[in-house]
Amino acid sequence: MIRNPAVQLAEAVVADLNEAEWELTFEATRSYRPAFDLEDLDELRVTVTPAAADAVPISRGEYDRHVGVLVALQQQVGPEETDRLDALTDLVHAITTHLEDRRLDGMPTARFEGAESDPLYHPDLLENQRVFLAPILVKYRLNY
Repeated sequence: MIRNPAVQLAEAVVADLNEAEWELTFEATRSYRPAFDLEDLDELRVTVTPAAADAVPISRGEYDRHVGVLVALQQQVGPEETDRLDALTDLVHAITTHLEDRRLDGMPTARFEGAESDPLYHPDLLENQRVFLAPILVKYRLNY
């Protein structure tokens, strides 16, 4: 059975994140719906979602294939808790730099192309619901 490359990539990123050591403790999971009840966000949640796939023709019958995943960090925290927010934004940076120029064991044909954290976190969600949410869109090129 042929699986969608974005799903395969999401699984490979989850495995890679879970094998690494981090300053904050978490277990990454793959999901199509990274939404949690507030009480479930007492602990840090890291969710990887298939997010993008495209194919650009480069010659007759040949394509550059690109896929992306969304890595979402979520935790309940108050907007006044600067030390905890600093640690969470540091983790966003650490995850991004960890994935740069790295071969994923679960998908060795994928080559890192870039990552985007825009916005770095959602200030309205932090202010109104006391939830830190940081999305990281990570893009890869597939080489077959």
